[in-house]
Amino acid sequence: YWFPVVTSSLPVSLREPFLIMAKKYEGCAVGIDLGTTYSCVAVWLEQHCRVEIIHNDQGNNTTPSCVAFTDQQRLIGEAAKNQAATNPENTVFDAKRLIGRKFSDPVIQKDKMLWPFKVVAGINDKPMISLNYKGQEKHLLAEEVSSMVLIKMREIAEAYLETPVENAVVTVPAYFNDSQRKATIDAGAIAGLNVMRIINEPTAAAIAYGLDKRTDCVEERNIFIFDLGGGTFDVSLLTIKDKVFQVKATAGNTHLGGEDFDNRMVNYFVQEFKRKNKVDISGNPRALRRLRSACERAKRILSYAVTTNIEVDALFQGVDFCSSITRAKFEEINMELFEECMETVDRCLSDANMDKSSVHDVVLVGGSSRIPKVQELLQGFFDGKVLCKSINPDEAVAYGAAVQAALLSKGIVNVPNLVLLDITPLSLGVSVQGDLMSVVIPRNTTIPVRRTKTYVTTEDNQSAVMIEVYEGERTRASDNNLLGFFTLSGIPPAPRGHPLYETFDIDENGILSVSAEEESTGNKNEITITNEKERLSTKEIKRMIQEAEYYKAEDKKFLRKAKAMNDLDYYVYKIKNALKKKDISSKLCSKEKENVSSAIARATDLLEDNNQQDDIVVFEDNLKELESIIERMKAMGKIEFVYIHTHLSLISSQSKVTRDIEMSTKKGCPSHAEAMQLKQPGAPFKCSGCKQMGFGPSYHCESSNCSYVLHEECANAVSIAFHPFFSKSNFEFHEKAPGKRTRYCDGCGKDVLGFVYHCSTTGYDLHPCCLKLKHNISDQEGRVTLELCQKVPSKCVKCKHRNVVERVKGWSYVSSGGDCCYHVSCVKELILENWKKGYFSQETNNSIGMSSDRENTQVALRSMEIVPSGRRSRRINKYTKIAVLVFKLVVSAIFGNPISAIAALVEALVTD
Repeated sequence: YWFPVVTSSLPVSLREPFLIMAKKYEGCAVGIDLGTTYSCVAVWLEQHCRVEIIHNDQGNNTTPSCVAFTDQQRLIGEAAKNQAATNPENTVFDAKRLIGRKFSDPVIQKDKMLWPFKVVAGINDKPMISLNYKGQEKHLLAEEVSSMVLIKMREIAEAYLETPVENAVVTVPAYFNDSQRKATIDAGAIAGLNVMRIINEPTAAAIAYGLDKRTDCVEERNIFIFDLGGGTFDVSLLTIKDKVFQVKATAGNTHLGGEDFDNRMVNYFVQEFKRKNKVDISGNPRALRRLRSACERAKRILSYAVTTNIEVDALFQGVDFCSSITRAKFEEINMELFEECMETVDRCLSDANMDKSSVHDVVLVGGSSRIPKVQELLQGFFDGKVLCKSINPDEAVAYGAAVQAALLSKGIVNVPNLVLLDITPLSLGVSVQGDLMSVVIPRNTTIPVRRTKTYVTTEDNQSAVMIEVYEGERTRASDNNLLGFFTLSGIPPAPRGHPLYETFDIDENGILSVSAEEESTGNKNEITITNEKERLSTKEIKRMIQEAEYYKAEDKKFLRKAKAMNDLDYYVYKIKNALKKKDISSKLCSKEKENVSSAIARATDLLEDNNQQDDIVVFEDNLKELESIIERMKAMGKIEFVYIHTHLSLISSQSKVTRDIEMSTKKGCPSHAEAMQLKQPGAPFKCSGCKQMGFGPSYHCESSNCSYVLHEECANAVSIAFHPFFSKSNFEFHEKAPGKRTRYCDGCGKDVLGFVYHCSTTGYDLHPCCLKLKHNISDQEGRVTLELCQKVPSKCVKCKHRNVVERVKGWSYVSSGGDCCYHVSCVKELILENWKKGYFSQETNNSIGMSSDRENTQVALRSMEIVPSGRRSRRINKYTKIAVLVFKLVVSAIFGNPISAIAALVEALVTD
């Protein structure tokens, strides 16, 4: 035992110099929000100077943090969650609640009663997940499961960026302890990622909010981040000034979130089912999983509805379960947890010594922050202050992590030059005489930091001391979390009270190093807290990396087999249909028919026995056999059959999204997968995709029985696109307009009848061609005559010429002077009229139909009455002309020759 003499506490600030000289990393880097229930990945796009949230292969911005194992393959993300109800014992989730903890932890013991998968004790009391994979029992650590989710996020990023991703900034809850942070770094290493930095989730959200809304904040502004996610809860108080983000205090609970609300709902309905049917389903994993899914859906619905139903068919022993729950009942069930959230908020403000009236902005982050009762309590706590909901709560953390990743990457210059000063969430210290906790670095100390404290020996001639390092807030050291221990020996003989110097050093990731020194002899010993018993060894990490590669190879093998089976099945189907036709069947002799039939029979048998056949080559050989038979028949002129490759998709969900999509001369027809040929501009056409008129290059189906034709924009549609008017909002592609807004396109104002891009943030719908409208139209001298504007509260010139006075709907083209305004649709109609008059050549521009021929363009502009000066034409309205001619007719009939007047009227009507 030894005790301190607090003669000095020598803080050594490493803050700004350390951050300025922060190590830069080569290669592509992304930011990953590794969540309890959902994960998200983002990247900084230097060419656009903004963060892009990367969507997965399903088009969603978040991916379930879920991994499943079946008899045939491993599933991650959406696919794993979708089959959870039928395979609950082998579907793993909530890995974040296991990582860095011991099996004997009371939290683990409580949670494992709710999980459908089995959790057992491993070496050094590590929790291990027991499951079956391909008929064999497997034991996985939480780090391995988290690494699989990270691998999925890495693959999503690589598919979008079309380049390998090696570096990442990964977020963790602010209240994660040292063990949990190091375990997260281990998970990244197993996934093949270099974890450049671990940052706290509320801090990352503050970066997102600060860059999005408070970029030019000169005066100090206090921001309170309320982050209530799927499994963890964090609050942080930060100050932002001149792009310096300094965390003042943080508090939270690593075991409080949406999952806990779901658990209480599940327990409530389990008791209700037991009361109604006298049956207890708490021991049935499949029934609990299905009930949990229904409760999760109901929780989401109650965020905007006051009541909803819970319906599960054949929940247990064929008994259907049907019930309802009101928002008030949901709030009653979870009120204890909601109040705990408010207590945490109060504790954070107390730690920062700040009154709630000094908080300028309260920012909501995390999916569970959408719960109305949470918002009501939080707004009441801050005396009615309006809560900031401007940033997407599901994406904000990944957004901030992506910015941090860009700051740590070499070669990226167009990134905000911000300084991030985070804090340590828990106190760090050593055990001294009497099992007391002597704090060296208090909680909420800005990191990175180094502090030295003087301690003395407790016995005469003491030659060595044992130094035990703890983390926590309890007075008794043994009640806190033991991080590690080491011995300082070689102390010279001396009376008790001989001084020793203890130095604690925390780096930017919150990782602790401790050293002790005896000054007279220079003897020194140090330790980087690694929790060797709890943390994975280098050998274990290498083994897990090899296993991850094995799983990856198995996944590729399964996908290759599935593709070969699909191709073979499709080929058999097409051949069977071809042989049913009399004109083809009559050309084949009996031997040829027998060969084809036997080949089809072998392929059919193989497809039916796919579970017993693991050799992919067998499927591919059968496919080649069918191809060779058909090729011989084609060569003999007895059959005209062309194999249509499967997997032709109009939407490329994993393509890199850019404004200029590379042009391809071949596409797949959505109606029957026949090839579509790119044709140069000709006559106007009606697009089969968006149902709008087109003028430029188009794709036409080569089949004689198909009249399918697509805009180039519709044929090149991607799952996610963006528009400069809304650079921070993604537009998702849909074959039909989603949600309520199905009436008209916000670009041209016309009805949405087919393909459409929809923005969930703004609620806007856009035809594919309207997403890429030309920003301006120029005259022969290159002067801008019309500019595209999002909103213009004036009248359309062309509509007025038709004697229909209406305000502009959707977007519009406005003249340079601002006094000449057209609907987008009216501009298109003018182009169509001008085409009919022969003003356009064959080289019509794709986007709006303006000719690339300067002379024809000038003629077209004149005919559209667009004056470069911005003034309206003084041309007389044609209806006025008709009125004048009718008046002349009447006068001529009375005073002159009526026949000549009628002839003049007819001629005027025909020409005008």
